[in-house]
Amino acid sequence: GGAILSVKILGYVGQEVNATTGFMTIKMVKDVSQLDEVVVQAYGTTTRRKTTSAIATLDMTNVAQIPVQSVNDGIAGRLPGVIVTASSGSPGSKSSISIRGGLTPLYVIDDIIRTPEDFGNLNPNDIEDLSVLKDAAATALYGVSAANGVVVVKTKKGKEGKLNLNYSYNQIFSQPTVFPKRISAYDLFTTANRLFMDEGRGQFVSDEVLEKYRTGSDPLNFPNTDWQAVTMKDFASEMRHDLSVSSGTKLLKYYAGLSYYDQGSILKTEHNSNDRITYRLNTTSNFENLNLVATTGVDGYIEKNIVP
Repeated sequence: GGAILSVKILGYVGQEVNATTGFMTIKMVKDVSQLDEVVVQAYGTTTRRKTTSAIATLDMTNVAQIPVQSVNDGIAGRLPGVIVTASSGSPGSKSSISIRGGLTPLYVIDDIIRTPEDFGNLNPNDIEDLSVLKDAAATALYGVSAANGVVVVKTKKGKEGKLNLNYSYNQIFSQPTVFPKRISAYDLFTTANRLFMDEGRGQFVSDEVLEKYRTGSDPLNFPNTDWQAVTMKDFASEMRHDLSVSSGTKLLKYYAGLSYYDQGSILKTEHNSNDRITYRLNTTSNFENLNLVATTGVDGYIEKNIVP
């Protein structure tokens, strides 16, 4: 009595109805909004309703807010069939992307084939649409170079209207999930002595040696160094600044984005860090007299990696 039955089926609007005893009839309604979602397909767009190809899309509004080192890490676990692998945790290292277990996919940014490094250094806030083309039907236009799938990106463009200014700042403090506390050499050998004596094997180390570990009188021959405390900080700091400006008129629209990212290391050294500046400028000019629309785009990044 009073129980609520929740019914959800892929492609249909979810419903919650009052549960009753005996036979129940529930009529499901198709979720048309999902079928009308815009999908980037090669050099154009379509909707899910009209395509039968294996295409996965990602809503970048949620990804852009995540404080990640690169857009590769931002899409990890959010697209079916897309595998993101991190080979290193060193500052500046980029994760690799594989589609359905294949090799390096083809990256197309604003209809231009780019390198994996160009994609990895994209500012997530500059991305309007991101789609992954996975099967032969979807990647046919790109030929044999798309044998391992295609990642298609459309960056933001200016829109007609008032000036739109956006700024965001992220400060991150990260540390290992497990940071075990280390015991001293004196405590270690004291425990070893107790264990050996309980087993009738005598002392593991002599009292004289044990005293040297306790006092630290001969650190060269009887060291008692906590290398974890000597070499590692309690946490590593990161920060990211993002600034974008967009506006436009009927004749000219523009979008400009600037991002600064600084990632430190958990190691106590100044020789392990990553600084990156990313910039982008997209313009759309409308020449009505010539029936011509011209789009221009300038983007790049300046990256400084310091490794031990």
